[in-house]
Amino acid sequence: MAATTPFQPVTASVTGKSVVIAAISSSASLNAVTISSSGGYAPSLLVTNASAVTLFVRLSSEAAPVASSTDVPISPNSQRVFSNPVPLGTVGIGVAASIFGAGTVIITPGQGGI
Repeated sequence: MAATTPFQPVTASVTGKSVVIAAISSSASLNAVTISSSGGYAPSLLVTNASAVTLFVRLSSEAAPVASSTDVPISPNSQRVFSNPVPLGTVGIGVAASIFGAGTVIITPGQGGI
């Protein structure tokens, strides 16, 4: 069994800090947001679903990815760490809510946790 490296947020760049995506309307994708990790290496992204509904996330090198219910589900009130598809550049993030409501997602670039 492999050891897990603890997740550490990026602190080298103001543009690489956490991004809060709020007020997600039911069954609709938000306008995509981007996080630039160009000021610090960020091979991991911590995705926190701070809501009581399942949310769907798409991480991409696209500037404006559109998430749907076929993307990665994030359970209510939970966190997941993903590999960053663009660890030294700008990653696009799309989020969609399930049909049951709206919620808030927090995306934090960093290292480890995988």
